[in-house]
Amino acid sequence: MTTQDGGSPSAVLDEEGTDGGFDRRSFLKAGIGVAGFAAAATLLNACTSDGDGDTAATTSEGPAGTDAPATSVALTQDGPEIEWEMATSWPAALVTLFGSANFFAEQVSRLTGGRFKINPRPAGEIVGGLEVLPTVRDVGVQAGHTASYYYVGLSPVQQFGTAVPFGLTQRQQNAWLYKGGGLDMLNEFYAEEHGVIAFPAGGTGCQMGGWFTKELNSVSDLQGLKMRIPGLAGRVLESLGGEQVTLAGGEILPAIQQGAIDGAEFVGPTDDLILGLDQFAGDLFYYHPGWWEPGTAVEVQFPLSLWNDLPAEYQAAIEIAAASANINTIADYDVRNQADLQRVKEFASIRQFPDELMAAFKEETENVLDAVAADDARFAACIRSDSASSTAGLRVPPRSGRRRARSKTWVTHPCSATTISGTAGRPSCIPPLRRRSPRPCVSGHWCTLPTTGTLRCWPRTSPPSTCWQKAAPSSASAPAG
Repeated sequence: MTTQDGGSPSAVLDEEGTDGGFDRRSFLKAGIGVAGFAAAATLLNACTSDGDGDTAATTSEGPAGTDAPATSVALTQDGPEIEWEMATSWPAALVTLFGSANFFAEQVSRLTGGRFKINPRPAGEIVGGLEVLPTVRDVGVQAGHTASYYYVGLSPVQQFGTAVPFGLTQRQQNAWLYKGGGLDMLNEFYAEEHGVIAFPAGGTGCQMGGWFTKELNSVSDLQGLKMRIPGLAGRVLESLGGEQVTLAGGEILPAIQQGAIDGAEFVGPTDDLILGLDQFAGDLFYYHPGWWEPGTAVEVQFPLSLWNDLPAEYQAAIEIAAASANINTIADYDVRNQADLQRVKEFASIRQFPDELMAAFKEETENVLDAVAADDARFAACIRSDSASSTAGLRVPPRSGRRRARSKTWVTHPCSATTISGTAGRPSCIPPLRRRSPRPCVSGHWCTLPTTGTLRCWPRTSPPSTCWQKAAPSSASAPAG
């Protein structure tokens, strides 16, 4: 999404990597991060084209150039004539998201010579906007177009199909889904949990942070704030004193008119104006960034029982059409939001969340993700997979005012009852003065802080007598290795 100057918040990756194992804190840093939101590039940071070539594709390489084995298909004229209904989470007025569903359906029809038709229906025509996945799961409709994080009440793993707060940017999300094994991981989950298969079919980019009738300067301004906000971000808001209200896009304006909410977010200028999020009474403040959605994806969903009965060329058409819609949708947003942001500036104050609030949001996000991962092994596995895609080989020069990581100096201090803790039999050595515990090491290993400043696990036959703590440059350095 766009920033105050019409740019899209860019990710600033952490310069300090991890060494062996997974550090979820690094995942949060390597995603969009607090500092990264402040940096802005031009909104149209990439040019895309969506040509309408005259030649029908005859092969598929899996979704959007994945490493999946190529499947040869011969598009013939004797394929079965099929017509499916598609429930969506979007009002018909949303030219972006409902438009994405229409674009997907058009591409499927074109790739199959018009023999496979899918009819997208706006939210409420078949089922409500927040009921799409359960309806697809129960084969109450043949297809769905929705955002998976609407259904975190069914499982927190649903968050990963859309976006994780302070997580992956749009490019990183696509990298994880198409190249990092994310889509395979999610579809394994979907198959076991819902009997469904899904494909990314639209990206929004980083979103705006919502509409409010008062300035938000500190955590105290969140107390009692009723806000339409989706997914796990609502838990973050509630832990800071606010109240999450879950609404489908078409339900936001009535809630505003009835005074049921004090603030709301959806995507960005174009969608927000269409849905009437600017209809709050009084002064309007339009905040950025949407830290809970740094790279949002929507998806198409199908019951596996119906998917497995489709001819191979029709399955390939769906995958190709979904990948095409994924590209087309973000391009559409980048063009539309640029113009509509100028309209918003005429009547609303564009504000960036202050550093104090962003730091609080990030800290509570870490706490929420820690708690969920501790209770849900599949959620924890998804975070580990996300982290691998967000950090592998990715480093950027520091921004102005942000120094590169340098060799740090550490001194030893005795471990004590307050510096030794364990989770499920996996102890970790926690230096004092650190605000949060490091990730636990595997059994028989203990965490220390080496000169890179990054937590590492060192094999030990017994608990160490010392931990490492940051010290003045004149102090003794930590051992190498």
